[in-house]
Amino acid sequence: MKRVDAPASRRSHRCPARLLRLSGGSPLAVFILGLLAISAVLGSASANLGDSEAKINAAYGKRLEMPRIAGNQGHQYEKGGFIYDVMFRDGVSVFEMYARANQAELSSKEIAAFLKANAAGATWIPANEKPGGREWKRSDHKAKAAYFRMGGRPTLTVMEATRK
Repeated sequence: MKRVDAPASRRSHRCPARLLRLSGGSPLAVFILGLLAISAVLGSASANLGDSEAKINAAYGKRLEMPRIAGNQGHQYEKGGFIYDVMFRDGVSVFEMYARANQAELSSKEIAAFLKANAAGATWIPANEKPGGREWKRSDHKAKAAYFRMGGRPTLTVMEATRK
């Protein structure tokens, strides 16, 4: 029986991992493709704590409005299946929250990638692991991070360390 391919308009909607499996791709190739997809999403969000509002607007894409907090300006963004909440002080990011738009857990690799992007040359040191989440502090003591459920959504927060 002769195989008939789907029209081009339908072929373009197939999942790349499925195409690899259908074409005889190895499980390793599927795994590598998955890693590339994660790094593309996280790499495209290249704005970090301490970056300007203009750089974050350019990196995070579609901006959704969020309520104002006295003394700070905040924006919510949606890109690549993630929600980014960013608070600015004097035009600079001082607090960022990362969560999946579908409210699923962030993977350990995604958390590590977000922390690395916000390391600013320092390293993240685990501070506390509690039943409700995990915490880190940056080795230069200029930032801290936490992963926990916020409003039912698993969320990674990265923020400027408290000023003395």
